Amino acid sequence: MSTHTTSGPDRVLADSYGNAKFSADAVSRFPSLKADLEEDAELLHVQMGTLAGSVRIALELNDTEHPLEICAFLDEVLRNPRAISEIENAVAISFVEAKELRASAAGQEVLSRMPASVRDVLLAQEARGGAQ
Repeated sequence: MSTHTTSGPDRVLADSYGNAKFSADAVSRFPSLKADLEEDAELLHVQMGTLAGSVRIALELNDTEHPLEICAFLDEVLRNPRAISEIENAVAISFVEAKELRASAAGQEVLSRMPASVRDVLLAQEARGGAQ
């Protein structure tokens, strides 16, 4: 993250949307995952993994709405101009992979209906060879 600003590096960090804010918003938005998210508070990749796990469970039950709610949340975060770049990295590396979604009809529906910002990150990561 560049600290080239007229307000100095401390202001950049104070104004950014980072791990703490993501963590608080995820807990608020997904109360059913509160215990797991709070246990891993401010651990961005671990919390992204919790969201991914919730998507996987929902897809096993042919539920597409919950995964789409999570993707809508991630879209809002990714489009936040103050979001730190590590959030996009966590979506790319620690969220579900596009190939996982293609493995089921429900997953294919989620992949086709999710916001473009999230799909673009997943497809770009896949083009680079996946999370590996």
